[in-house]
Amino acid sequence: MAAPVQNYVTVAPGTTQTMRFDQAVESSTTRKDPKTGITSDVKTMVLHVTELNGQQISTIFSVLSQTLQQAFQPYIDAGTLTRYRFTITRGSGDWDAPRIAAAVPV
Repeated sequence: MAAPVQNYVTVAPGTTQTMRFDQAVESSTTRKDPKTGITSDVKTMVLHVTELNGQQISTIFSVLSQTLQQAFQPYIDAGTLTRYRFTITRGSGDWDAPRIAAAVPV
């Protein structure tokens, strides 16, 4: 069976994705946690993905993790986000947040 088509990138537990971005915007949304059922307001960083694992693409990567948002912020503030290829990795636990494993200049 083929994998379902998605219009966004996910980094599943225990996986790594390599991405390039051309823009980032902040968004606020209400989110219901799928495990607890608790609803809360969250700040989201939405990044437009132009390359995924070496393939040209046009999709989004939404970042809920405040730690990962803070890791991207210096690149956004300096206007250098588009000059890097980011390798995003995630630990194998369900609650492990994605993190930047590498930021390689292009």
